[in-house]
Amino acid sequence: MYRFRFIPAASLVCLGQLFGSADAGVVLAPSQSEFVNSIEPGHYRESFDGLLPNVAYGDSMAFSQGQFGFEVQADGQGTNLGIYPFENQASYGDIWLSTNYDGTTIDITNIQGDVNAIGGEFFVSAFEADVTNGLVTVFAEGIEGQSTLQSQLTANRNFFGFYATEGMTISRLTISLPSAFNYAMLNDLIIARRLGGEPLTITAIPEPSAIALMAFGTVVAGYLRRRFDSAD
Repeated sequence: MYRFRFIPAASLVCLGQLFGSADAGVVLAPSQSEFVNSIEPGHYRESFDGLLPNVAYGDSMAFSQGQFGFEVQADGQGTNLGIYPFENQASYGDIWLSTNYDGTTIDITNIQGDVNAIGGEFFVSAFEADVTNGLVTVFAEGIEGQSTLQSQLTANRNFFGFYATEGMTISRLTISLPSAFNYAMLNDLIIARRLGGEPLTITAIPEPSAIALMAFGTVVAGYLRRRFDSAD
């Protein structure tokens, strides 16, 4: 449908599970205000308001401002008309970026400017404009490889901010859909660097299963130690 408009061994396993997630390459910002206040001035915010509403554009469009740039891709299903901006009916002149065909993802690729922070309004709409679920996935790359983070889209015009961790940069963002008959949407995309260029480091928080396994390993190690001491 197109639109018209883990004894030492046991302990080591526990410790490995406890701290193994510390190498995540992307983390979610706590809030929109925290994200906005943590990025450098001179970032690039693309509102898409310069595009014509209700007009099908090509499968790919490039945007740039200063040192920053990115490309939007949407599959036009052979028509080369995959990108479709339309106007927010409640706010004249507020253009949302979407797709010309339902079931199509929006990919933000070719991100330029050593970007380690990206944010925006990401949402999914059904054909009759009812908001539905979807996923936004952020990819980061560095010398240790690639990392991803997914966040669930559940409400109208969600703002999400994401940070790349130390040694990583944001390389791609994708808005994907639960099924066909839905449209990915994007507004006010921000690509930026964190203030001062300081890399973000994270401390792993153990999951309940990891805590339980660590406790079990400690009990086993204590039991075996008592047996060895009594044998001496």
